[in-house]
Amino acid sequence: MGEGPIIVHHDGAVHYDTALTRHLIRVAEEHNIKVQHGVFTHYSSNGHALTLSGVPTSLIALPARYTHSPNEMVSESDLMQCLELIKALLSTEISS
Repeated sequence: MGEGPIIVHHDGAVHYDTALTRHLIRVAEEHNIKVQHGVFTHYSSNGHALTLSGVPTSLIALPARYTHSPNEMVSESDLMQCLELIKALLSTEISS
C-alpha cells in the first residue's frame, strides 16, 4: 500500500486489453501518477463478461489489506491517485 493504484494485466479469467492497458500506463506516466503492475491469479473481475462481449477492458485495482473484512484498509493516497488516474483517463483518447 502507498505505491499507487494497481494496473492488472491478467486475472484468473481475463487477459485485459493490451492497447487499453498500455494507454492507461501512458496516461499515468504523463500525469506523474505512481502505479503498480499486477497479475491476480486467484481473482476474477466482472471484466470477464465485458471481454466476452468484445468490449475492450482494463482493470485498475485499489491496493487493500484485509479485504472483505470489517477491518479492510486502504491508503488514502492510493485512493486519491486512483481517482486522479480515472479522471486523467477519461480526458484522453486511446491511441494504438
